[in-house]
Amino acid sequence: MLDGIAVGGFNVIDIRELADRTRLPVIIVIRNKPNLKRVLSALKNVPNSKEKAKLIAKAGKIREVKVGDGKIYFQCKGIVVSKAKEIIQTAVSRGHMPEPIRTAHLIAAGIVEGESKGRA
Repeated sequence: MLDGIAVGGFNVIDIRELADRTRLPVIIVIRNKPNLKRVLSALKNVPNSKEKAKLIAKAGKIREVKVGDGKIYFQCKGIVVSKAKEIIQTAVSRGHMPEPIRTAHLIAAGIVEGESKGRA
């Protein structure tokens, strides 16, 4: 389970290759529905923009899942969509983010800032 398809800015993850190499399902969790037009426009300003745009397209359809009283979005590879939805819904116990993502944010904030700001 990953928080977004890009890390460190626009370092786009090839989720199909990640799923294939690890032989594990990959679920990309997205807090807010992305505006793909704006994302692709912004990508034009970074090196290897065409390859990165292809990886975003290759990741597949962005889907919606209801969690608590809200919703989040996701993409997945190596797992059927209904199972990915079930996993996401089961993993959300507070707020709208799955616990693995929320916990990773808390740990990272603690390391970088010395404390969490409570936004995870």
